[in-house]
Amino acid sequence: KQKSVLKELQGDLPDSPEPYDVMAERVGISAEEFLSAARDLVRSGHLRKVCALVNHLQAGFSANAMCVWRVPPERVNEVGEAIAGFEEVTHCYSRPVCEEWPYAIFSMIHGRSRRDCELVAGRIAGAVNPTDYRMIYSTRELKKRSIRLPL
Repeated sequence: KQKSVLKELQGDLPDSPEPYDVMAERVGISAEEFLSAARDLVRSGHLRKVCALVNHLQAGFSANAMCVWRVPPERVNEVGEAIAGFEEVTHCYSRPVCEEWPYAIFSMIHGRSRRDCELVAGRIAGAVNPTDYRMIYSTRELKKRSIRLPL
């Protein structure tokens, strides 16, 4: 049963107001059993998360920028949490720094134009007061699909 639930969770969600009902029916169990099995998979560590992949281009956001932020090490958590709180930010995480690349926080900003992204980055900079930041724009999309493991 768990393998069947995991297999269903690897793909796209059904286009339905109750996607888990549809997935449970495909597996041959009730929605409650399906969700219980999914929770068991999370508890056991076999499943980390279930999330949606939004196609930002179809949603009208044609510009996106990875904004990297230079902040003192003691401020990384505080600043990262503040940046993640902006609704235009979809990803925010910290990475180790080195002499050649001193930016500890990476955040993805989506907008309808580059100017929109720059305005958001300016608002964020005003709120978190970084030492420095840079914006790196995407030029093309390389991958956007659900992971599928052989089960």
